[in-house]
Amino acid sequence: MFIDWLTVHQDFDFRLPLIGDRALIVLDTETGEELQVKCPTISHEGSYSTNIQIRISGNRLSVSGNPSRIDRLENLFGFTSIDQCIAVYNRILKTYDLPLLTKCTRVFHRTTSGKDSLTESAMTLLGLHDKRSVACSDGAVITEIHMTTNRAVGQSCEDEYLKGISMLPYRNSIPRLHTNGKTVDWLTKTGKGGRLIYQRF
Repeated sequence: MFIDWLTVHQDFDFRLPLIGDRALIVLDTETGEELQVKCPTISHEGSYSTNIQIRISGNRLSVSGNPSRIDRLENLFGFTSIDQCIAVYNRILKTYDLPLLTKCTRVFHRTTSGKDSLTESAMTLLGLHDKRSVACSDGAVITEIHMTTNRAVGQSCEDEYLKGISMLPYRNSIPRLHTNGKTVDWLTKTGKGGRLIYQRF
């Protein structure tokens, strides 16, 4: 098993620098106070049609993509540990002079009004009065991870193996064998806008 997609974010105790050529600033028109600052998502291009998405919103830094493909011809054998993936992300973040992702050493709770990056007056303006307790950490938080594996079949049996898999429905999705006979994926029953599912067999 190896990792072919990782989404992670980390909250810092300072406002992150703005990157790119644009930023969105939300202002209180009565007081002139900044309520929120965020950048559009930056798409960092790696080699071989690979992109890593970097997003900044206030003090939150989010990164997602396929670290196993950065500067590699293929990801047939990708990274097997989260540390390896984070090292790739940190190498990219360093090129933008952004803080590096760190390991989480503790989880704690704090009271918030819902929008962490907003000031108290902004929360009042937006009608966010209810206090609630949320879990926080002092390091990076993984929100999505995709694992995959390779399969070996007998020589010259690859097409037959894929054809066999293409006959197996998965949950509410139907299999599709591509016209070249080299790829199988699963789509919604309508075949439109469905998310691809690569199930382990």
